[in-house]
Amino acid sequence: MKDKLTLYIEYYSNGNIFIKGQRNSKAQEEELWEEFYENGNIRWRVSLNRDKKDGIEEEFDEQGNITKTRVWKDGELIETTKH
Repeated sequence: MKDKLTLYIEYYSNGNIFIKGQRNSKAQEEELWEEFYENGNIRWRVSLNRDKKDGIEEEFDEQGNITKTRVWKDGELIETTKH
């Protein structure tokens, strides 16, 4: 049976989302996590599996343009690409 996930969100004082993701019953970060600039644009997103980066991580500038992509496997960096 798959572990139940709980939504986690933190906000800036202006009401915009700062960071959001999901945690399992052991409080480990799971699945897609995203952090945002105060203006609401995304700063980065990454896939996690039990607190370890696992999948694609993307970084963005304040205008929302992608600047860097990384590929992770079970917490180990496999590849980095700058855009």
